[in-house]
Amino acid sequence: MFKSNKIDLESQQEIDLEFTPHNINYEDVTVVIPTLNEEEAISLVLSDVITQGYSNILVVDGGSTDRTVEIVKGLRTNVIKQRGKGKTGAIITALDHIKTPYFVLIDGDHTYGAQDIENLFNYVDHNKEVIGARTQGRDNISKFNRFGNWLINKCFNLVFGTALSDVCSGLYLLNTEFAKSIPFRTDGFDVEVEIAAYASYYGNIAETPINFHQRLGQQKLHPLRDGYKILSSIFKIGFLLHPSRVLSLFAMFLFLPGSMLLSYPFFISFFSIQLSSLLVGLIMVVIAIQGVTLYIVDTKIRNLFKKTTRI
Repeated sequence: MFKSNKIDLESQQEIDLEFTPHNINYEDVTVVIPTLNEEEAISLVLSDVITQGYSNILVVDGGSTDRTVEIVKGLRTNVIKQRGKGKTGAIITALDHIKTPYFVLIDGDHTYGAQDIENLFNYVDHNKEVIGARTQGRDNISKFNRFGNWLINKCFNLVFGTALSDVCSGLYLLNTEFAKSIPFRTDGFDVEVEIAAYASYYGNIAETPINFHQRLGQQKLHPLRDGYKILSSIFKIGFLLHPSRVLSLFAMFLFLPGSMLLSYPFFISFFSIQLSSLLVGLIMVVIAIQGVTLYIVDTKIRNLFKKTTRI
């Protein structure tokens, strides 16, 4: 059921994988729903959340021009006008109104079910964030987007030393106090990687399987543009929080071109070796090896530090 986000020592992983019954109830959680022209889905989302027994519900509207706000008010649910841009603005706005120790963010397009929210409760004790990983219903995600998610997860895990499978999920639970401490720099769909980056840096992240449903209404995410933006944010935030890891990763990428430069002169002429190419190639390979070493050392030190501070 549960997959740890960490690559800690084996003894630490065993602790993290233990199931801990939740010690929070519905009154401790605010359900936050960002919206922008979601008239086709918002009534279903709200009905779902209300039916599950949640009373602290906050809809943050980003300037809908359809009937979204009217529908929300008709269901007697709190709705506030968003300040700032994109999904980041919705979260920052919500944080000014949340009074509970935890909050859950769920997209307003009916792709996530409120029945999965309670699953996140079980892992709040030692984690800043609990992500609902989309393991069921993945056919509702296009193949191109699935590839993009795979690439984003791989890059995120390399930079932040995690083992997440769905960092871009739109259903996750956060410790409110922790969320208020994040110095948000993003302004769109890259907010998920920003939150996860700070959660992994200052604590731990857990993830648990959830279902993913077919979207209702128009998709807001642009796969190429937003995908590039998310990847860029991973390395920008990574350089801010883990400069040595990011630099070591870039150094490692020099190994292949360096090796090609080292071998190129021999393919051209075995007796006429171009010393300049050999020298450049040798330097690149040496830098790549140093990058690998730095990455390994940084990972070991961080894992040891996280284990020590958890005792």
